[in-house]
Amino acid sequence: MSSAKLINGRRHAFAFVILTIVSCTFACDASAGIIGYLGGIRALADQKFETDFFLQATPDSVGKDLDLINIDMINSDVNGTALDPALVQFQASTVDHDFLEWQRGQQFNTTFGFETEISLVAFDLMTSATPYRLTANPFLVGTFTVDYSSLGLVNGDQVTLDITGVDMGFGSRSTSVAIFNPGSLFSELVDPDFSSSAGTGAQTFTLTSGPPPPPPVVPEPSSLAVTLAGLLALTRLRRRR
Repeated sequence: MSSAKLINGRRHAFAFVILTIVSCTFACDASAGIIGYLGGIRALADQKFETDFFLQATPDSVGKDLDLINIDMINSDVNGTALDPALVQFQASTVDHDFLEWQRGQQFNTTFGFETEISLVAFDLMTSATPYRLTANPFLVGTFTVDYSSLGLVNGDQVTLDITGVDMGFGSRSTSVAIFNPGSLFSELVDPDFSSSAGTGAQTFTLTSGPPPPPPVVPEPSSLAVTLAGLLALTRLRRRR
């Protein structure tokens, strides 16, 4: 049961083996900690908004290696109704570390049975992905973009992106990370703390204006010429009078 949860990376056999060992050995280990939060919302012109996902090690995790990030947006909603995961895109960052290699092209709504989840892993033998050595500084994991253009929203409607995940019933949540202490045999499964002063794991976008108006109609060159000729004739007629 635990391996089924941990392996939203179950699409990768090596991840399955490693995380089964982790879950059976540690379940959810309290000896490491990490803070997670979403940055501020940025509204985009084409009826989309985006927000950044950050993690930050707690003092007891500094110097350890981050090697897996499982993200579950199952709690996200539109006016209280579940948000279609197909409307959410995630772009892993290369700013603080090459998490793009961890992502391996994954997106939400692509794995049957786990449409609301993606797993970023550092131990994929088919890529050059490497673990991230944790420091005391926050680091950018990636950016979420939500496209609400197909929803027909009006002023006051709300879209909430929530990545806190759900309790899986065995001491861990569906949004979790794996942290490895160099010199030990196993990684530790850790639930990010989304309740710190740095921010939370949910951001709500409130629509304050309707869909953008259609662009102004630009006359074709021929019709523009006719219009100008008519105005010129009218001007001459007025002068004769």
